[in-house]
This record gives sequence, C-alpha cells and structure tokens, in this order.
Amino acid sequence: MTGPVDLLLVRGATGVGKRDAVRVLRPQLSNGAVIDVEMFRDMFARPSPTDRQQHLIAMHVARAAAMRFFHQQVRPVIIIDTFTSGKLTGFAADLSCTYRIASLFMEPNALRERLLQRGASTRDIESATMINAEIAVRRHERDKPIDTTGRDPEAIAASLRRWLRAPE
Repeated sequence: MTGPVDLLLVRGATGVGKRDAVRVLRPQLSNGAVIDVEMFRDMFARPSPTDRQQHLIAMHVARAAAMRFFHQQVRPVIIIDTFTSGKLTGFAADLSCTYRIASLFMEPNALRERLLQRGASTRDIESATMINAEIAVRRHERDKPIDTTGRDPEAIAASLRRWLRAPE
C-alpha cells in the first residue's frame, strides 16, 4: 500500500483496538513498517508501564527508528502508542515527513467492559478511561477520530487504510 503519507501515528487508550487493527493492516503495507512503542519499553532491564522517563525514551527511539526507515525508503511507517496530547505534541514537533494521526477511542462503558474481560485492575481501567476521554475530545490538526465501539479489527483497519490513502 502506498499513499501520500510517510508516517501514521495510531493513538488511543489501552483496549480500544490499536494493535489488533494494525495487525490486520500490516500485511497490506507493500513497503511499510510497524513500530510499537511498547516494544522499546519492553527492552528495559526492568520495564515499568508507569515510568514516564522510560516511555519518553521509548518514544524517542521509536521516532529515530521511523526516520531510519524513511532514509531507507520504507513507507509508510505506522507507530502505535497512547500518544496523550502532551506527548503527541512533543513527538510530532518538527517531523520532517508527511504524517497523519488516527485517534482511536471507544464508548466508556464498552471500554470498561473490554478491560474487565482482560482482567485489568481498577487502576488500569481508571487510567485507560481518562486517556480515552481525552483522546475523544482533544484533536490535532492532522488527526482523524475513529470510534472503535462495536467495531472489529478489520473495520478499524479499513478506516486506517482510508486515512493513509486520503489525498492531502
């Protein structure tokens, strides 16, 4: 799959379907790559999902990896992370490529139910709910909101594919 976009940032709270949708989309990328920021966080000797510094380092490494892919003519690159507003702004600052953002969110009760089915703790559910609420309303100029409530990964991937291919 080729299109006008070098980089697609897929953001959303835990449980909204980011990774599943990108897993469906991945085989359709003719010369693309997928980077999951969590992969870099997991490289720490003692990874912590609550360590802000580890997350910032992992985001920095993910951005550098994406730039290296571009240098090797690999496009599009999809980066998956929560990308809350402050981190999104910092990550997207002075990017030297064409990029878009897909903000995945879900109806709060559906998200809570999904996370309960996964065995998430109350603290994790509260955190995901707050992030989900923020992402549902805070927008970036290159952002497309995608409500994933009741949608399967194939339908979400189709929305991502359309956003990648949409003209500037």
